[in-house]
Amino acid sequence: MKKLLLSFLMLFAMSTMAFAETATFNFVGWGFDGADQWKSNYEEHSVKFDIATVTFEKANRQSEGQVISDCPVTKGNDVTVVLNDMDSYDITGVNVTLKQWGTKKQTATLQYSGDGSVFSETGTTSDNFVLTNNELADGTKAVKITFSSQSNQVGIASIELNYESASGAVVVSAPTFSPVGGTYYEAQNVTLTASEGATIYYTINGDEPDASSTEYTAPINVAETTTIKAIAMIDDVASKVSEATYTIEDLFYNEDFEETDGDYTMQNVELSEGLTSVWTWDESFGQLKASAYVNKVNLAGESWMVSPEIDLTGAEQATLKLTEIINFLSGNDVEDYCKIMVSTDYAGDVTKATWEQIKANGRAEGKNWDEFTIEPVDLANYVGKKMYLGFSYNSTTSAAPTWEVLDITISGKKTTTPPSGVEDAVAGEAVKAIGLDGRIAIIGEAADVEVYNMGGALIAKGNLNEVNCQAGAYIVKVDGNVQKVIVK
Repeated sequence: MKKLLLSFLMLFAMSTMAFAETATFNFVGWGFDGADQWKSNYEEHSVKFDIATVTFEKANRQSEGQVISDCPVTKGNDVTVVLNDMDSYDITGVNVTLKQWGTKKQTATLQYSGDGSVFSETGTTSDNFVLTNNELADGTKAVKITFSSQSNQVGIASIELNYESASGAVVVSAPTFSPVGGTYYEAQNVTLTASEGATIYYTINGDEPDASSTEYTAPINVAETTTIKAIAMIDDVASKVSEATYTIEDLFYNEDFEETDGDYTMQNVELSEGLTSVWTWDESFGQLKASAYVNKVNLAGESWMVSPEIDLTGAEQATLKLTEIINFLSGNDVEDYCKIMVSTDYAGDVTKATWEQIKANGRAEGKNWDEFTIEPVDLANYVGKKMYLGFSYNSTTSAAPTWEVLDITISGKKTTTPPSGVEDAVAGEAVKAIGLDGRIAIIGEAADVEVYNMGGALIAKGNLNEVNCQAGAYIVKVDGNVQKVIVK
């Protein structure tokens, strides 16, 4: 009797257990269904396996002889895995094996979703081309692999999926932001999205959001640097907190060389015999390009590219950012061969101007074709002035690197003057605006509303009923009447 009872209990326990299984999606060798349809063009592809479907946002099949030709290659575009039967199974773990393209770097990040539409970060990242997470949230139905760069190719070798019977757990994906956080040069209206049926709560004052925070009902106007934190809730189940920081700066100068050479002026200071030119505008790649390597020989020379005049007279603060590629430096100091210079007295002749070399905290390695964006360089010495950028290329018979300049931006903060009437503003006088938690409310009908921070920067304008903003003091003009408002 005891043996019979024990057997019954074991059978019952086994019947209630969720048995984990593993499915491996192997892409090496092109043996999967539909592989013969893949071409060299980067296109969207979906590959359906028994348990899940793998979708490549943009991928291709490289021709024989390329660095990676035995499996799909993406330029850092998303790869998504979605269960075919979401009602029956949950994904419990995933192991992704990638292939590195030469020396090109990629950092892969894993996201998860409870419905296959809205994804949240798992906190799992990897830069060694193996991405693993075996502790996904209960109720996970899909995963997505994203990459740090959409200019570096990476191969997708295999995806191993661990799955089990559905737990019935509710997975609430953290809200996503559109546009994503980053640096912008004008105010942004940020849209938050979450799983169907979820309510979103957010903060802009640094606090962690909860059900008592501001409920999201419309796009959030971000006109100054702001961090938005948000959660989504279904019933009493809350998602993880997602956050995005929006840095709003004034743009003083930008050139990406996609359409023109940016009106840059080339000046050759010294060219050795056999060297007729160094700098060119490479229209096909959208860049300025310099090289003194001719007929497989390094030639000595000095050649400049000089920007048009850049006006910083209205700037209170400014920084320089640029993206470059440097190769064939042969181990030499980049600051000796590829110099970034600034002048305030350039008048057409680089040899007669006064130049200061700008040394960034980090430059391109000088031994590959990887794009490198330098850390922002403070231009405090040139604020309030007019300046010129100079790119001074120098080569010797032992090293003639290739230098490519792809994108240049100077941004920061303009000098501002508080709007007229601020000094004499009287709270509540003829103006119907009140400060609330994280926002300013305009009471009644108003034809023209302007909101300024205390530095005088305009952060919102128009026929507005409400303005989302961080805690602090603001100046509100409603139909010409001025009021100071405190936001908590």
